[in-house]
Amino acid sequence: MKHMDKPSTYTAFCGATRIATGSIEEVINGIKTSTIPEEGGSPILVFDNQTGKQFDLDLRGTTEEILERFQSTQKRRGRGRPKMGVECNELCLLPRHWEWLSAQPRSTSATVRRLIDAARKEETPEDRIREQTDAVGNFMWSMAGDQPGFEEATRSLYRGDLQEVRKQIAQWPVDVKKHIEMFLARIET
Repeated sequence: MKHMDKPSTYTAFCGATRIATGSIEEVINGIKTSTIPEEGGSPILVFDNQTGKQFDLDLRGTTEEILERFQSTQKRRGRGRPKMGVECNELCLLPRHWEWLSAQPRSTSATVRRLIDAARKEETPEDRIREQTDAVGNFMWSMAGDQPGFEEATRSLYRGDLQEVRKQIAQWPVDVKKHIEMFLARIET
């Protein structure tokens, strides 16, 4: 998918307050220099701004140690099957794909892998909208599950009624609302 080609940006929140946004190094430095209570406060949550997913970031040690741990978890571990999000025992191909596949001189498994990779690169506008809808959904489920109007906002989001989403999140914390607006702007463009 196209978003994988772009360098990711991240955002850190403490409770409903945004602490830092930028590259992972900028976010780590922002967390380290922020004035958040170490004990008894809200946990620090870090999100990928492309997917909206929250991920764990071990904040012990220096910035370099944290970056090293982060990068080691992000590296792909050798060759193997690509992660496709779902497990499937069969692959369904359209007739034009079968024609293309039968014309390939190389082994079928490698050819099928190339076909899947090529299909992933062909992102349609509907794919982009669905990807961004899922991203804002991921973020909302992590950050706003206890906010008033949450269920109505998520239903409106997946229905594609972005004005209703904005109406439902109007009373939410400012930083959370701004972050959701960032995702909604991507859906509209």
